[in-house]
Amino acid sequence: MNRCIAVLSVLISLFVSGLGLASAQDASPTANPAFADYPELTITITNDAFEVSSTDIPSGYLAMTVINQSDTESSAALLGPDEGETMDDLMQAASTPEAGDSVPAFLYNAVILGGPQDILPGESATVLINVPAGDWATFGDGSQPPTFLTASETDESVSDAPDSDEQVEMADFEFNGLDGDVTGSGLWEITNTGEQPHMLVLTGVPEGTTEQQVLDAIMSEEGSSPVAEALNPEDLSFVSEGVLLLSSDQTMYLPVALDSGTYVAICFVTDPDTGQLHAMEGMTQVFQVSGSSPDSTPQS
Repeated sequence: MNRCIAVLSVLISLFVSGLGLASAQDASPTANPAFADYPELTITITNDAFEVSSTDIPSGYLAMTVINQSDTESSAALLGPDEGETMDDLMQAASTPEAGDSVPAFLYNAVILGGPQDILPGESATVLINVPAGDWATFGDGSQPPTFLTASETDESVSDAPDSDEQVEMADFEFNGLDGDVTGSGLWEITNTGEQPHMLVLTGVPEGTTEQQVLDAIMSEEGSSPVAEALNPEDLSFVSEGVLLLSSDQTMYLPVALDSGTYVAICFVTDPDTGQLHAMEGMTQVFQVSGSSPDSTPQS
């Protein structure tokens, strides 16, 4: 679980490290048929850079394919300045040094459009994000500097959202839409209805696991005294599907292919008012998945 928290502690360095643009590459066709009618942005993560298919992208819904060619598990998302601010303002805010593993303060005011989480080296993932016209930057959980992009309305812009199989809300501080038997195969519509940014981490757990057991395991990982009935952290089986970060009032679409079983949704973002992880404030939910189709392939 420390790896999820570590994602947040390195975000400042991504913006402080420089303004250089990465080189462009040809976009590859998206592997998910649900996104076939949408323009695509390809982000290739190397050990040193985010290489993008274009720094000029159409506004509207965009299929973002992230290819991990680095040596470590990695992620990527798009981030931009809040309304009334500029990318220079965001860079200035990001340059303020902060200590600890909590979410950097500037991310609470930035607009984060979301992105896939935890892509293994040599693999890729595609999600659908909604990109307003304006200036944006790539970021992730490594030390690569951001690549800067500009979104404009063009003939390629698409404003129609796809149909989804499940609708999941991330609120302050709970998950909504994961009650009952959840469809594990298809497209999840993920919306942040809260005021703070949220992330969606999914992990398989043994049948019968309770949310309190998961919380006790998190506290054990954080250095608190072990609880006798706590879930063994080794029993947590993190899956590749997830959301790196998503800001308030933003929606993204996440392809999933989860096997039947018991899972838990967790948010590891820190609440600046309390200093606690959102997981400790209610954003830990155990749910059941009914299964996935063998043809469903969110990662390639």
